[in-house]
Amino acid sequence: MTLLVFIGSLLLAMALGVPIAYALLVSGIALMLQLDTFDAQILAQNLVEGANSFPLLAVPFTLMVLAVRMVIMARDTDCAA
Repeated sequence: MTLLVFIGSLLLAMALGVPIAYALLVSGIALMLQLDTFDAQILAQNLVEGANSFPLLAVPFTLMVLAVRMVIMARDTDCAA
């Protein structure tokens, strides 16, 4: 039953267009409510610890650098007549 609650709430949140990170948060909250172990302090602590990971922060920064480089390259090769 717990797996059904977790997967069901995850798929429902994703079907509603919620970003993956928030969909995982929603499914985790639904699972904690179903198991009667909801504690806002644990939730907040896990959110902060998850955002404090250097390898996970490297991915968005790399994408941002690549996007900036693409904009610079597109601006330099502008073929305006």
